[in-house]
Amino acid sequence: MPMEPRSIDEVPARLRQWPTWLLGRVHGDAKRMIAPRLAERGLNLHHYAVLACIAEFAPLSQQQVCERLGVDRADMVTVVDHLQAQELVSRTRDATDRRRYILAVTPRGRDELAEADEIVAEVTAEFFAPLTADEVATLTSLAHRVLAGGTGLG
Repeated sequence: MPMEPRSIDEVPARLRQWPTWLLGRVHGDAKRMIAPRLAERGLNLHHYAVLACIAEFAPLSQQQVCERLGVDRADMVTVVDHLQAQELVSRTRDATDRRRYILAVTPRGRDELAEADEIVAEVTAEFFAPLTADEVATLTSLAHRVLAGGTGLG
């Protein structure tokens, strides 16, 4: 795995001119901060995203979670297997379609999700410390607009 430059000034100006490149770098740096903290609880970022999705939108099939999060179906099976083994989600056959599984967050899963939310909030506050609260709100709002309005991918 390549090492990230210590300073954004070490990156070629040709790359720094592109918001797409900068946002990718922001995302990568934030993930590197959040991942080890979630790992202390036996979770990774995919586990967190899947738990959050199921908690908010359940009941959902595994396929519906894949579609909402853009996760490959094979990867979803691995994630759900882990969450089920940790007793964070339940997976039951759909009574109307026996080929499908319906996912739900367990009480233990809700507790774990709340802990993960606290971790993500702490790391996010630390990561964005150079910005004011208003700037973070503006950045969040702009990201929502870009994802809602452009390519149809988000």
